[in-house]
Amino acid sequence: MTHPMHDEKEDAIERAMYQRLGREHGITDTTCPKCLHYRLRRVAPQLELPLSFGYTLGPHTFHWLKERMDAYAKAAPRIRLRWQDAQPLLQQSGHDPAHLDHIPAEARLHAVYVMHVQIPGVGDVPVIADGQHRTTLAVRERRDLVAIVLGSHIEPRCRVTASDERQREAIAQEHGLLTWEIPIQYAVYRRDAQVVFGRMVMTQGADRDDPAFFEAAQNAPALARTAATLAPRQGPTLLRGLIAGYATLSRQARFLGEIRLQGQRVPVRPLTRDQIDANPAVLVALR
Repeated sequence: MTHPMHDEKEDAIERAMYQRLGREHGITDTTCPKCLHYRLRRVAPQLELPLSFGYTLGPHTFHWLKERMDAYAKAAPRIRLRWQDAQPLLQQSGHDPAHLDHIPAEARLHAVYVMHVQIPGVGDVPVIADGQHRTTLAVRERRDLVAIVLGSHIEPRCRVTASDERQREAIAQEHGLLTWEIPIQYAVYRRDAQVVFGRMVMTQGADRDDPAFFEAAQNAPALARTAATLAPRQGPTLLRGLIAGYATLSRQARFLGEIRLQGQRVPVRPLTRDQIDANPAVLVALR
């Protein structure tokens, strides 16, 4: 069974991303994604994305921004969490067993975050929102640890917002992160002499059977010359698995994250290649 806070697909994407970045920045040991992440923060701090933590129970999913958790932690109560009481909390969280022995000694004593989440039909659920590895070590070594408790009235204020997601995406695009590894359905559209590079998107909250749209890159004109080498003589083409073809373009492309529908701006999310077939007919006219 997949752990409620563990997404194997996302872990694989993140692992591949940091391993590539590690090689690009001269880090030879890329076997532990967690360690690699911290090493990259030291040698290339500009690559650091806003840090967030997530929790899923059934249909309920929560994402919290570490920066907001830290802000509320200043006035939050700190308790001594007995290792016996911490053990059941680990059933609601996940960790990478291979990383446990890599944690520096001084970091093992840092406080952990316990977030109280109100789940409809379940009630108040305490979750280790940050510090799963430190807590796991404490339980294994049978020692107590310090916990910062964020109550259920604080939890909604720590959630990741649409603005946070756009900021993360902008940083990722600027430095070429994620877009290589996440199988976004990119597309090139040619109409007469116009060549436009973009991506396939769906409106926020859309179902699988809802129509897909083409979102042109904000800087599409600047990418037109390179995009023209990937475009057919006429009409659209979807770039399916052509990493060599779209890698440079995806790094340079900038997206607003919204399209205009019926005269209104509508937020959208990228469509991945496993969500649709490579069928040009799904393209909607350029907006």
